[in-house]
Amino acid sequence: MDDAAYVGELLAILTNPTPTGIDPADPYGQADDGIDRYDGFGRDVRVTSARLVPGEHGAQVEVGFVLVVPDDPQWQGLAREGTVTVPLDAEWLRLSGYADPAAYAPVVARRVESAAHTLVARHRSGARPRSIEDPPDAAARWQVLLDGLAGEGAVREVEPGRLELALDWGGGEQWTVTVLVSPHEWDRVLLRHYLELAPQDYFTDLIGPLDPDRQPFIVFWEDNLVASSRAELPPVDPPVETPFVPGGAWFAYGPDGSRRSMDEFPPGSPESAEPPPEGGATELPG
Repeated sequence: MDDAAYVGELLAILTNPTPTGIDPADPYGQADDGIDRYDGFGRDVRVTSARLVPGEHGAQVEVGFVLVVPDDPQWQGLAREGTVTVPLDAEWLRLSGYADPAAYAPVVARRVESAAHTLVARHRSGARPRSIEDPPDAAARWQVLLDGLAGEGAVREVEPGRLELALDWGGGEQWTVTVLVSPHEWDRVLLRHYLELAPQDYFTDLIGPLDPDRQPFIVFWEDNLVASSRAELPPVDPPVETPFVPGGAWFAYGPDGSRRSMDEFPPGSPESAEPPPEGGATELPG
């Protein structure tokens, strides 16, 4: 389908007032469309529009939303309307697993909720507008990046805007992740995060869940650093094919850290009925 038709279907999903799979008496849950409404999507935060806009890295869609809040003095001055812009490049949608608007709708809904939460948080905190002059000088700001990456692995600057981070994942396995960010872009990341998050926490959260086989790049995107399967923008987080295991599986961890899976034993065997070793823990399918 063309971009206009895609946006039309996406908007229809995001604005559907009666999605199936939700009990009207208990609307705080996930409907059949995959959108989680626990935090008030569709009631406290409502999508009002979606329109195609040009972007530096391909087509985008600008999603408008409104906040529905009580008529209470505490909300005076709160910005009750906002927009969020998300990628709509056809190749990016395909690589990300969002060729169908129904697959993309839950992702866009989360972005809308996040933008709405930011408006509320800023109103409650009364935070002043920040300036990049608040952190140290330019060299010290860039050093925050180098030190943060060095806390996760061995880092070296290959050329301006390009760094390599060697990660040791144990067992002799090592990967190199390429970090693509300029000093100016890093300033924007730092401006967004430096009052909210300790630098090393930021890098731990960024590198910790990284899968170097699927995400060999870290790129600058929307005032943040994000993992990606490619150097080009927008970044791509390729979908993971998780094989279905009927009935799930449990994993038992012993005091020595060893793990035993039920897959080691055929169903119905005496061993498969054994309880987890003493001191172990059970992990259920997520």
